[in-house]
Amino acid sequence: MQYQLNGTIDQAGVEQNVANGHSIMVVRSAIISLVSSDNLPIAWLTWSPFESNSMTWQEIYRKPCATTLRTDAPIASISA
Repeated sequence: MQYQLNGTIDQAGVEQNVANGHSIMVVRSAIISLVSSDNLPIAWLTWSPFESNSMTWQEIYRKPCATTLRTDAPIASISA
């Protein structure tokens, strides 16, 4: 299933949010059994606000096969 999140902020709102150091944050809940049995909010993605903000994603679940944590994985960011 594919999801899309869109939002707009007027120019004054963008300027105010940037001046105050605010970011747009997408948060989802997750159950982390090592920490708690409750749903915990996890910051999934953050970015500086723009007048037009759009995010599209598709959830694909796979069984992890790596036994080590990669610290050099690339993250792509597009700003407009």
